[in-house]
Amino acid sequence: MRVAADSLNAAGVYDVDFETADAGYTRTLSGDWNARLNGNLGFRYGGLSQDLTAQQQILGDVLGNSSINFAGYGPRAGLDYERLSCEGMLFYCRGAGSLLAGRFESAWQQSSVFAGPQAAAGITEDRIVPQFDLELGAG
Repeated sequence: MRVAADSLNAAGVYDVDFETADAGYTRTLSGDWNARLNGNLGFRYGGLSQDLTAQQQILGDVLGNSSINFAGYGPRAGLDYERLSCEGMLFYCRGAGSLLAGRFESAWQQSSVFAGPQAAAGITEDRIVPQFDLELGAG
């Protein structure tokens, strides 16, 4: 955070929350005793919330608040591959993609102890947000 040269003190708090929830169906597309390829179809919810509060002392407190929120829903599709080695090790790869249709809502407000509200802005937009997941592992 930048601070004016004549400021006595500045502080800020930032918080981010990201949530997903999936419901889906998995089916084996091909496989044998040591390898398997699965297909996945489903539905995903995704939510993002970001909040920032910044306070600066310039002959009295100046406070800035910002919030950005998104909530979206959409289809999810992917593949996962598993392979069992001769030594009993399991290796896997999972990948999926989603298209979340949702709404972004953002707001900014700045106020001063002496002047009261100084600035306020906000925007609301509907968007489609692509989301991709990739996981590699062994067991």
